[in-house]
Formats: sequence, structure tokens, C-alpha cells
Amino acid sequence: MMVLLVFLFVACTETSDTLKIGAVLPLSGYGSETGQTSLNGYELAIKEINDQGGLLGKQIELVVADHKGDSTQEALSAYNSLKLKGINVVLGPHFSPLGQAMAPVACDDDIVLISPSIGIRGFVEQCDLIFDVWPADYQNSKLLGEMVVKQGHKRIAIIGSEQSWEYEQAEGVKEGVESAKGNLVEYIITQDKPDDFLTEATKIVGANADAVIFTNYGYMDIVAKRLREQGSKAQFYVVILDEARKNGAQGAFENAIIISSFSPSAEFIKKFEKEYDATIDFAADTSYDSVMLLAQAITATESTDPERIAAYLLSLKEYSGASGHLTFDSNGGVLKNSVFQTVKNNVIVKYYLAIR
Repeated sequence: MMVLLVFLFVACTETSDTLKIGAVLPLSGYGSETGQTSLNGYELAIKEINDQGGLLGKQIELVVADHKGDSTQEALSAYNSLKLKGINVVLGPHFSPLGQAMAPVACDDDIVLISPSIGIRGFVEQCDLIFDVWPADYQNSKLLGEMVVKQGHKRIAIIGSEQSWEYEQAEGVKEGVESAKGNLVEYIITQDKPDDFLTEATKIVGANADAVIFTNYGYMDIVAKRLREQGSKAQFYVVILDEARKNGAQGAFENAIIISSFSPSAEFIKKFEKEYDATIDFAADTSYDSVMLLAQAITATESTDPERIAAYLLSLKEYSGASGHLTFDSNGGVLKNSVFQTVKNNVIVKYYLAIR
């Protein structure tokens, strides 16, 4: 999903004392909050596996590389640096543009790629070595568009960006609004870079929108804040909202309605928050499950061979873990029920949507 990258790599040689796993994360620069959350999810899974004796009689050793932001070039460089160490199984990346760049490279390199959060369509279809623990978000986006119309809104604005995932979700929301015969008064696609977004906010306020749907994940907090500053009283709807962007909006997302596939189990929330004394956030649960799925495949096949791991993962039909219940499709992707959330007193909580 979005502007962030996380990879987890596995390499094992007959002479090694440990089963090495490498992680490529944005631990500094843009996306560092989610990078740290994901790293926590990975490390929690690895700790539990090691406490139970490890894999194939070896302890897992985590090797971390910081790619310092959302640059595709930096991400590929980090990937290549670990590939040179003989790594042949990769967990990641997180965000769609990086996944779109990485998948064909991994296919050519015969490296298994398991993402905890790619939300764009067509990712797992690259080859039989590509997997995803997060469902494509397009159907959620379309559903949100339909729901906004059914909520009775008469003047709807959509704001996305040129970033591939953000644009695809804007198109999904638009399809939902139009299929429900809603009135779309503004459809804005921004450049994928920092801005004051004053022009966009002015257009939406001038159109007298009574609902604004955000798919511009990377900078939605700035737009939301600018809209409230410009006097917008519109109801806000969001395709995925994390703690960093909620906090960055400085209260502008209070009472916003969110659609997401982020539904960590109560057991995992308790375990995560006890371990890290921190609020669980997007991708912690799917990062944990990515490690556990990989461990399951290695244990079942008694191998770290990419083709054997991939064949095992393709044979899975269902999985219940930290992120809830997943149903696997034939391509290595997953299907999962969507959830609605809202922000109350600056806390993201479950929301039970009543259709008017």
C-alpha cells in the first residue's frame, strides 16, 4: 500500500550457524513511523520463533538495511545489496510503486517476494514467486464511493494523486460514486509531492462539497488540515488512515469515516502493545503474519529453496493469524473482509456504518 517499503529477506547456507533474514525498511526519512511499526511486527514474530527453537534447527538472525525514504532507486539498491549476500526469499515491499518496481526484478532473480501490504491490482500476477498478505484495495475504494452516496451526500469531492496506488483508489471511489448515481463536484489528482495544497482546498470549498473522499495517502493530512482552515464543514471519508497521518492532520480527521483491511486480532493487539508499549498501527499485523507464513512454508518443505516455498504458499487456501482470517486466491494474493473505522477523541476506533 502507499509511500513506504519494507522487505524481509531469507538466506541460508549449509555452513551458516543461523538462518539469516534481512529487512529493508525506511527507518529514517519519509515513512519511518510505519517502518518502525513493521520492524516491530517482524521482530516479534522472529522472537517467538526463536524461543520455540528456530527454523530447521537454527536461530533466525535479522539483518536490517535502512533505505531512508520512498525512493525506488534506493529501495532497489537495498534489495540488490542483500541479494549479493545470497538472499533468495524477500518479504516486502510495503508500497505499491516500490512493489511494481521490485516484482519483475524478483521474478527475474528467482526470488520469492511476500508483501505485507501491497494494495494495487496486478502485483501478484507478475509471476508465481510473488505473494501478498494484504488484499488489493480497489474494491474497498469502490465500496466507499457507493456508501458515501447512500449516506445521503449530495455534493461529493474526491482527492487522489499521481502515485499509482493513490490514483487507482481515486478511480475506484469515482466508479463507486458514479455507479450509485452520486453527484461528483470535484475530482482532483495532485502531483505526488509535498505542497501546501491551498489551490486544491480552495476548489473543494468553492464547490460547496458536503463530503470529501481522500485517497492521497501520502499527504492527506496536509489537505485535511488545509480544508478545515479554509472553513470546510464537509464529512471526511478516507481509504486507509494510519496514526502518523491522523496525528499530522492535527484534529482535522476527527469523526472521519475510514475503510480499510487493517483488522488485527485482539490477541495480537494485546501482545504487541505489551511488548512495545505502543499503539498498534498499519502493517504490524501483516508484517508479523508474513514472517509466520514464511516460517510455516520453510518448516513444511524443510527447505529455503524459493521454488519449494512458492509452491507451498500457492497451495494454501486459508490462514488465520494476527491480521485476521485470510482467504488465498490462485495467484498468491488474499481476500479479506473490509472494516470501517472512525476517529473519536483522536483515537481510531471501529465504526458501524448505518445506511440512510
